[in-house]
Amino acid sequence: MSDLYLYKKNENGNIIKSVAKKVDFEECIFVDEKQLKVVFDFSYNMTFGKVGEHRNHRTEGRHFRKNGEIFANTFQGKICECLLYQYLIDNGVDANDITGIDFSMSKLGNWDSYDIKIKDKNIAVKSTKSIGNLLLLECSDWDKNGRYTPNIDVEYAFIVLIRLKPIVEEKLKQHKLLYSNECDRDELFDIVNDKYCADMPRCISLDGLKYIINNDFIIKQGEFLNSLKTPMDVNNYYIQFANMQPIDKMLEKMGY
Repeated sequence: MSDLYLYKKNENGNIIKSVAKKVDFEECIFVDEKQLKVVFDFSYNMTFGKVGEHRNHRTEGRHFRKNGEIFANTFQGKICECLLYQYLIDNGVDANDITGIDFSMSKLGNWDSYDIKIKDKNIAVKSTKSIGNLLLLECSDWDKNGRYTPNIDVEYAFIVLIRLKPIVEEKLKQHKLLYSNECDRDELFDIVNDKYCADMPRCISLDGLKYIINNDFIIKQGEFLNSLKTPMDVNNYYIQFANMQPIDKMLEKMGY
């Protein structure tokens, strides 16, 4: 079996798919304290603070998330956008060439056109835990031409995956807040206030995205990843982190 695909096995009729190639996490980029506070304020206001809203379930998903889960996902995602921005600046990209990061408080139904834009190229930023080895994209959110269906006019030149340490979900779970809808703001900040870092980001181009879509790199709703603990909530396209290109390849193609 090609190591581009997840390994597949059956256990008592259940389908379990496992990562074929893993990449060890090596600290590379660190977020500064000021950005951490900005990210916290945004994430809190979009969840427990009820200033804005993030959807509490995936497009075709069965799981409805609590505020604690949405906060963890939002906080992780925005931290990773900040880390990517820092990496771009540190590696020769002019700040005037970069558009982003969006900290506006939006209601449901408003979709970003991009996470970061470099010159005229739209970049989608995806995040995962430091132990993660997959980029997962909900099948219902992408058409066969690699366009993002909630905002069909947007075409992403690249999708960047960033792995973050420490794991925000684990911090909230330890304090019994991950599945909560209410939380004290100061207590939450004390819990998540830490030194966050990422390893070298990796990316996939639009052509690469079309390839995985049209060659059925899919882990299906109800299938399991690595164990029998939690079934997949929706159908997801996937690519393994090990098979993605180092972000420097993206910068080379953009002339940096």
